[in-house]
Amino acid sequence: MNGPNLRKRLSNQAVIVWVVTEIAATIFGLLVVGVLLGASIYLNWPLWIRWSFFLFAVFPIVLLPWSMYRPFLLYRNWRYDVSVEFLRLKRGAMKEVHDLIPMSKIQHVRMEQGPLLKKYGLCTIKVQTISSSHEIPMLPKDIALELKERIAFHARIVEEGE
Repeated sequence: MNGPNLRKRLSNQAVIVWVVTEIAATIFGLLVVGVLLGASIYLNWPLWIRWSFFLFAVFPIVLLPWSMYRPFLLYRNWRYDVSVEFLRLKRGAMKEVHDLIPMSKIQHVRMEQGPLLKKYGLCTIKVQTISSSHEIPMLPKDIALELKERIAFHARIVEEGE
């Protein structure tokens, strides 16, 4: 799909947040499997269960290089652009996905910031239409706020209480 070049990128801090998230998920998974493996040894469960837990522990370690490379791929391939008529999103390295969301179909725009994103000063913009939901992750807070207001203005969304 050859469309206009999308030049706006996510924050370069996105890579750090995604790497930290991948490491935390791997450590959590290994802890859970470790506890289950310890319980299986302590409670003398059948040998096949122990081997299963051992394999579940090895699996994340084998995938760790991919977990560290994936955030760089995500960052390098995520683009977005906003015009008066459309919100354009592009993502994906192996399977490239282009979303073209008409401003007239946007019903709701939300800015979210969890604890990890807050630590790095990042936010995620979520846009909802009647049939789907889209997001632009890992934007600096000031850019996210401006983008949210711009999308809301072009989509003619009025804040409650006005």
